[in-house]
Amino acid sequence: MRVLRSDAIGEMELSGSCAELRELAGLLRAGAGAYALDAAADPAPYGRALGSVRVERTSGLVELALDADGQTLRIRGAAESLAILAGNFEAVATEPDPHYHVHIEYFPDHMYLAETSDALILIADS
Repeated sequence: MRVLRSDAIGEMELSGSCAELRELAGLLRAGAGAYALDAAADPAPYGRALGSVRVERTSGLVELALDADGQTLRIRGAAESLAILAGNFEAVATEPDPHYHVHIEYFPDHMYLAETSDALILIADS
């Protein structure tokens, strides 16, 4: 699994095998955990590859953001919001269309995503 990031626009792309996406969905449902990423991945067309994902159950809507270390995608939020996000990971992992992907971006009155979240594109590797 890899997470690529463009610091210029604050957007990330998370891609992984179906099994990896389901595993990350499990961490989201559990509300805690970490996942090591392929930090040596070629980041093109993004600026860089991150080294890990960390999930943390807190209160409120889901926030997708860089951790203070600048190398970790931090995903935190209330259990209900994390479960909705986990459903997106599972949907991508089970979609047979190899071009299917999901854009996870804040918009006013978003059901589960905080306004402070960075945009994330979610893709299953074929």
